[in-house]
Amino acid sequence: MTRETQQYTIRHIQPDDFPTMRAFFNSPIHLHQHLDWHTPNERLHFTPFWIAERNHSILGAFCSPIIKHQISWIQLFAIKKMISQPKAWQSLYNAFVEYCHENEKSIQVFSLAYYPWYVKLLENAGFQPAYSIVTLENEGIYLPDFRFTTNDYALVPMTLENFPLVHQLDILAFDLPWQMTDAALLKAFRSSIYATMVTHDDQIIGYQITTEGDNTLHLARIAVHPQFQNQGIAGYLIHDLVLFMKRFHFKCLSVNTQSNNHASLALYRKMGFFKTGSSIPVMVQSV
Repeated sequence: MTRETQQYTIRHIQPDDFPTMRAFFNSPIHLHQHLDWHTPNERLHFTPFWIAERNHSILGAFCSPIIKHQISWIQLFAIKKMISQPKAWQSLYNAFVEYCHENEKSIQVFSLAYYPWYVKLLENAGFQPAYSIVTLENEGIYLPDFRFTTNDYALVPMTLENFPLVHQLDILAFDLPWQMTDAALLKAFRSSIYATMVTHDDQIIGYQITTEGDNTLHLARIAVHPQFQNQGIAGYLIHDLVLFMKRFHFKCLSVNTQSNNHASLALYRKMGFFKTGSSIPVMVQSV
């Protein structure tokens, strides 16, 4: 599909565009991208992915895959630095909205909003604040003891062989806006330094995936099967993770969660985490 505007030609990306897009990402651009483990070049394979060009020169890009016909997170918006941000954004985002109206029912479009220039674009497009992503840290100073009172649970390493069942659990544990595709979760696992599971009668009932930073750890994902929540399983996974942090002398363990996820915040406080003061707004619009 191609759309002509007064400023740009807007069209879906094609495989022949990939080399040019890689060069585009290495040029002076303004770039917003979703906080996960995918690089801009990896997102070239996502659908829909729109590009804005003029005289056969790529000037902007927009990517926002639709999940289960209901939810979309803006994965990437990029624009050459000498190009008008509002005009390029409007052209690309309007193409996405038109695509939604032609192919889907009502879609909730979410976006992280951590750059002031990008926040202004979202606000002008009608996005509203939803909540924030807050960061907490644990330095291992205080660690409550967590022990299972039964031998029915086992803590084991996560393996690639387990991954399909881990992804099934993840879908059950998270509401739709926070569910991850199998590709995104697999990318997290392959980026991890420490990943464990809790099993019960050979069933995976909880897991955590942790990545490594600059002498720090980040709890990238943790989930417990709904039928086994409120039984200390998440606390046990975190307890073991903090021991891992201390054993290998990492400086701290960080985690992100939603500002309105009170159960999650209470658990992290109980496990010795404290808020850092860092937060990222989440904005949303229905189209």
